[in-house]
Amino acid sequence: MSLVRWVLQGFGWEIGRTAAKEAIESVREEPAPESAADRERRLREAEKRAKKAEKERAKEAKRRDKEIDRELAELMASYWVSFATTGDPNGEGLPAWPPYDGESDVAMVFGDTTRTESEVRKEELDFFDRVQERRR
Repeated sequence: MSLVRWVLQGFGWEIGRTAAKEAIESVREEPAPESAADRERRLREAEKRAKKAEKERAKEAKRRDKEIDRELAELMASYWVSFATTGDPNGEGLPAWPPYDGESDVAMVFGDTTRTESEVRKEELDFFDRVQERRR
């Protein structure tokens, strides 16, 4: 029996095998201090993984953008074909494109989504209206 164990037992404290095992395991589980070289290597690897993930996200975003652009081009072509054949851009399966009315100032907005919106770029367009009025 070790001197430490004998002294602890003498004070009425019993160190069980499980407590000793837990203490030993906790010491084994603690990571060794990281060297500067190991830290640099780990950071470089993390940076590489982050760059790779960013490239993948950018690639996916570009693919989505191309898909949206293709859909928008098809929609615009459908409006043009309908307008060229009937004089009205509205056609079967297309979102309704109301005729422009200066009072309601509703316009068709094309982008990731196609929608009608009122007072689109109102300030800019009002500026051009004022310029035109001065020229007359």
